[in-house]
Amino acid sequence: MRIILKVAAAVLVGFLLLAVVVWARFLRIPTIPVPALSGTVHHAAIEVQGRSRSFTYYLPRTLAPNAALILVLHGSGMDGAVTRPMTAYAFDELADREGVVVAYPDGYGGYWNECRVVGDYEAKRQRIDDVTFLRALIDWFARGHKVARDRVFATGVSAGGQMVYRVALEAPELVRAIAAVSASLPTRENQICTPSGRPIAVMIINGTEDPINPYNGGDVALFRIFLRRGPGQSSMDTARYWAELAGHRNPPQRQPLPDVDPSDHTVATRLLWSGENRPDVALVTIEGGGHTFPHPHGAVPRLLGRTSHDFDAAEEMWSFFNRQH
Repeated sequence: MRIILKVAAAVLVGFLLLAVVVWARFLRIPTIPVPALSGTVHHAAIEVQGRSRSFTYYLPRTLAPNAALILVLHGSGMDGAVTRPMTAYAFDELADREGVVVAYPDGYGGYWNECRVVGDYEAKRQRIDDVTFLRALIDWFARGHKVARDRVFATGVSAGGQMVYRVALEAPELVRAIAAVSASLPTRENQICTPSGRPIAVMIINGTEDPINPYNGGDVALFRIFLRRGPGQSSMDTARYWAELAGHRNPPQRQPLPDVDPSDHTVATRLLWSGENRPDVALVTIEGGGHTFPHPHGAVPRLLGRTSHDFDAAEEMWSFFNRQH
């Protein structure tokens, strides 16, 4: 009997050690130190269509004249407050330097009702109108903080990227440009949005080794098994959709980004469709990159793949946003 108990105890200890190793190596979220910031973080809520909708926002000490507003949308199961460290506080630092306002809205129950048909969560079951929420949020900042309505930009990671696609498809007048990270357009049979047909500036940042959003298209799911969201287009087809909508006929310019940190085992290249007074479209491909937000000091659980340390995605977006007129 003692031998059986000893064996059982040894097996249990082995399982616990394995669980610790798996957590430490694949599931642990690395701590990102909070940088020295001059501004203040606020939490607020507004009523939209009879529901209280919450958000976090960052105000720098000094706002620039005609200040811009950047909306940063979180991924599935998260909220705006968590998005600040998940993006390495890069947008807060940008706000300090450029004098812009950054808002981190919360999805309904942690999710957005974006364009995909597939998805079993309350935001989709209740058909939450998140475009109306974002419209009301922009109005709130325009009234309360005098942000320029013609200098509103939106970005999102994963499901947040899907939501900014919905804004670009259905209400492009709300924003000057969008940027989607780790997200591609759903296929036609998996899309419920009604496109307006109006062109808009779009940046896409996707990794070739993304374990959720397949770079070359296919079923969107964690390791193609969990958290299924239906089929998605390839990154290139997504970029071409926006480029054709904008009227670009010439092939894109290929612009390799410097491999600043060879140890991250990623290399990034930018394809840029531009010119002829049309909205720009950019596809930043991260060879070896995962379902992650690129940043020199950024990190996510290894389960999601490699993070590129070669560039700061927020800075790449800001440069892109500022080129749009």
